[in-house]
Amino acid sequence: VLNSDQISVDNVHSIEDGLISLKTRLESNNAKMFSGLPNLLLEYRSNLASARMALFLLSTQAMIFILYTLVLIAALLLERSQSEIATLASRGASSLRITMTFAIEVLPLALLAGAFLGPLLARAALEVWSWASSESISFGFHLESYLLALAGAILGWLAVVIPAYPAARHSMLEWQRQVARPSKSTWWQRIYLDFCLLVVGVILYWQLSTSGSFVIRRFGDSNLSDPILLHTPTIIIIAIALLFLRIFPYILRLFSWLTKTNRGIVIPLGLARLARNPVRPSRVILLISLAAALTLFARAFSDSLTKSQIELAHYRAGADLRFETNNPDIEAIAALPGVETATPVFRGLLQRTDGVGINVIAIDTESFPLVARYPGGMSSVSISAIARVINFDPSLLENLPAERSDNNPYINPESVENALPVIFSHKALPPGVEIGESLNLYYFGNHVPVEVRGIIADFPTENGSFIIIDQNALKTILDINSHRFSYGWEAWINTDSSAQFSLAGNPKLEDIIMADASMELRALRRDALTKGATRAFGLNALILTVLSLTGFVLVTYFTAQKRTYEFGILRANGISTGQLLRLLATEGFLIMFLGLISGTILGYFLATIMRPYLTQAIARDLPGTTTYQVWLNIPEMTLLYLILIVFYTLAILLLLSTLMRVGIHKTLRLGDE
Repeated sequence: VLNSDQISVDNVHSIEDGLISLKTRLESNNAKMFSGLPNLLLEYRSNLASARMALFLLSTQAMIFILYTLVLIAALLLERSQSEIATLASRGASSLRITMTFAIEVLPLALLAGAFLGPLLARAALEVWSWASSESISFGFHLESYLLALAGAILGWLAVVIPAYPAARHSMLEWQRQVARPSKSTWWQRIYLDFCLLVVGVILYWQLSTSGSFVIRRFGDSNLSDPILLHTPTIIIIAIALLFLRIFPYILRLFSWLTKTNRGIVIPLGLARLARNPVRPSRVILLISLAAALTLFARAFSDSLTKSQIELAHYRAGADLRFETNNPDIEAIAALPGVETATPVFRGLLQRTDGVGINVIAIDTESFPLVARYPGGMSSVSISAIARVINFDPSLLENLPAERSDNNPYINPESVENALPVIFSHKALPPGVEIGESLNLYYFGNHVPVEVRGIIADFPTENGSFIIIDQNALKTILDINSHRFSYGWEAWINTDSSAQFSLAGNPKLEDIIMADASMELRALRRDALTKGATRAFGLNALILTVLSLTGFVLVTYFTAQKRTYEFGILRANGISTGQLLRLLATEGFLIMFLGLISGTILGYFLATIMRPYLTQAIARDLPGTTTYQVWLNIPEMTLLYLILIVFYTLAILLLLSTLMRVGIHKTLRLGDE
């Protein structure tokens, strides 16, 4: 009996070491200790490392987005205070002194918000999540949690302070020149940071493709994840997003050129303003693009994991329900209420000439594809294709070709006439035999000539040494209804979703149920670490959505404050409220949709290139986390995007309400100041 109060995440390693040490000391005194606990703890630590790898990836992605948002807000605040900073710089204050003054002001806020309030807000968020999802979550903040919170606070402080240094280097004259002639490119474009990131990302991706996994080879007694390779796709996505911003000014110039002939003043004015200073809107586009890309990535993986678990449970069970029966007559089971499709499946055992046993799965080629299926993306072939390949017509028995070979010991050239079409698994295929060749299998001395029509790796309920054959074909060679095969028949059924539970709980059927897809699904979802890894993706999508909305609102608000002088002059020159609304709508929605479109493409690309490596890394230890293809829940993604669009629109309206309160008298007063 394990006491969960005695064994925890913090002391699991020390307890494991203590047990191993105890076993060694006992053996030195001619005593033996029998316990599965050390292996259990070792397996647990291995699974925990895999789960933490996914959490580390998601946390880093969220942190990158937060740091960029802080840098953007800090840049906007510094632009608003640029005249004061330029005055200090012109009067002899060094860049370092100005930066240190700014850093000292921000440091207490960073430590208070990040190191102290951060863990408290995290616990409150988990409480709300637990209540909203109706799932009990055990809370525990350990030393590393507070260290991570402190590291996040320091990184956030640096993200706010670092932009102050280049801003402090501009004198009053340089600042006025910059305002008069805004730069067409950002500093990272001038040093080609985007190209450098892309080159680094491609090199790391090549290394990742070569190694095939994020996991470092065996080190000590556990596998470790390589944090550099783990973030390779994220680096590539950021690089591509930055490269897209190089094209953005040309898109704005194209739109501005196309609207030159427009009779109105609003749309040409808005697009001309964006084209004249593309740096400012490009930063907002990057914010929206990163938010959409990372949110879609997390949401796509969450939906894909959920769907994969359902399909994997069905694949393991073979069908919704699988029954044991004594004969192929399954009409009684097919007639049960709620049964939609039922198919008989025969299982037997044959041998190769070298004595190796091969499991036989004989299916009804017409009804079996209606019941069984592969998880999406697991196999390049389908159950329907397999059924077509092995479909057997007894009238063609005498015309089936028989390949002969005098050099292969597994093939008897004298007894492979009228071979039956079968599909072999990789493990069942004799060495040297290829598709199109025929060979003999044996059952109690009886020859069973078969022709290799295909080779597969897995099949529902099977992944070892097996062959797939048509029941009608097998009946031409063997009497599969004899007493020797009295327990070789199964009934695979698909049910109505509302009737599956009642059928599984029917007392008359309990003794013959071999597999239940719903129970397989519950078993996959019961694992705590698997549940945590799966839940992490959905929770991260929610976190990024909230952060995206918060960041966009803050950026929009600070942008509105910076444009008060501009809008005061426009209103003084007779621009109406409706025209101002169209002006802001033209700018805001263009930026929003460009960001969402680019982010959607990047997010799906990120999930696609990430899937095989992330799946391979965590599915090795966590059951039920195998994802064979990226799947998007279109209704939920549409709802998520509608929420983003609605809140982005509210942020634009906030900008409008702020600017509409700016009158000419306030503008003149600001000008005097």
